[in-house]
Amino acid sequence: MSIKNKLIIVLLCISLIPISVITTTNYFQSKKTLTQYTLDNLTAIAESKKTHIVSLLEVKKGRTIDFTSDGFIRDRLEKIKLGKFSNKKIIGSLNRHLSVNKLPLDSHIDGIAIVDSKGKVVASTDKTWINIDMSGEDIFGEGMKTLPGHTYVNQSTSSPYIKSESFYIVAPVTSKRYPGMGIIGLVVNCYNMSLLNEITTIHAGMGNMEEVYLVNKDKVMLTDSRFIPNAPFRLRIDTAPVNTFLQTKKQ
Repeated sequence: MSIKNKLIIVLLCISLIPISVITTTNYFQSKKTLTQYTLDNLTAIAESKKTHIVSLLEVKKGRTIDFTSDGFIRDRLEKIKLGKFSNKKIIGSLNRHLSVNKLPLDSHIDGIAIVDSKGKVVASTDKTWINIDMSGEDIFGEGMKTLPGHTYVNQSTSSPYIKSESFYIVAPVTSKRYPGMGIIGLVVNCYNMSLLNEITTIHAGMGNMEEVYLVNKDKVMLTDSRFIPNAPFRLRIDTAPVNTFLQTKKQ
């Protein structure tokens, strides 16, 4: 090989070094930019879903609080508190009131229960709930500690008579004639978790391999997955982001 050809090869090799460096640098920079863009987009979608869900829950909490101001419910709970629980007419009229006048107000409600101050379900749109003792459940204990005009939201429960695929919004009821009575009972509104699926399963703006779902404090998936059939209430999401978030909430 002539000296001229050797010089050409050397010069080409020298010129290829900066080209390779620039190409590699551009590749990693583009990858970093694309990764950041994807993360920013997913974060924006997650925040949008969160805002939508929080707004929806606020509406449902407001609905439950409205039920606690219902004069008929308060009147019947007052009578029960005063020892007239055995009056079947009182209980029957309250059951009818819930089914005819309250349940139709919100198509998302699966059921309504009225719990007295001792934890017994005295009336409900679901007959299987009536006379059940809820005094040992979080729904009752936390509900009785909730300030009037506020709510307690519960999802996870071990009670066999409560649907695991539902969440519950509880609000305390006070007497309208006897303020000194304090909390005389609770309104419990039952909502099916599929209500939240209507938000999380909309995939607009997302790629084919991306999804949004809810998990509870036990890391159990609550809403549908686009990739795993029958995931809600069966699949446990034990990932770094979930663990980091739950750890942060404990601090």
